[in-house]
Amino acid sequence: SDLVTFAQNALAPAKINRVAVREEPIQVPVFDEEGNPMVNEEGEPLTEEGKEVVLDVIVGTEQLSLTIGRRGQNVRLASRLLESRIEIKSEEAVKDELASALASMLREMEGLDDVTETEASETSEDLDYDLMIPLEEMEMISERLRERLESHAIHTAQDVLSRTPDELATIPGIGPVTAQRLQDMVQQAVDEARAEAAEAEEE
Repeated sequence: SDLVTFAQNALAPAKINRVAVREEPIQVPVFDEEGNPMVNEEGEPLTEEGKEVVLDVIVGTEQLSLTIGRRGQNVRLASRLLESRIEIKSEEAVKDELASALASMLREMEGLDDVTETEASETSEDLDYDLMIPLEEMEMISERLRERLESHAIHTAQDVLSRTPDELATIPGIGPVTAQRLQDMVQQAVDEARAEAAEAEEE
């Protein structure tokens, strides 16, 4: 489709393996004829059911950093140009997601797993592009540590922060102390990226 072609062009020169287009339900604000947000009797914003276009961009691990750009700049700009949410995923991450989904389906079939409202709501949260910082851009992470993380499908700040310290500590060569220190360093890098993005928008 045209949207897929535009996405590939917007993220060039990164090599894109494939792009999948999907829609997710979201709540959008309701405006009056003058463009002002409408509220209910309690003063709360009125919303209605809407749909958000999401582009799942799948790339090879070696293309992940180039696609995302420095501190998420490439994907952030492409998202604005296309007026769509873009999720960059490596082939390894997609395989892990499929394996996890299959395991979850099997557990549900066996009556061992129930999807809670909290878990369901987490999937619809807004994507934070500041979390899509490639590990290789974080100078505080040594090459050896980065290679260990990437061997376990951990390529971005989001991947690090989405795991618990205990999960990170199971990676060979990473103990509990290193795992906690790693998350602290990555969180600091994310905070700095957000501050820079806020300053850029003000300018």
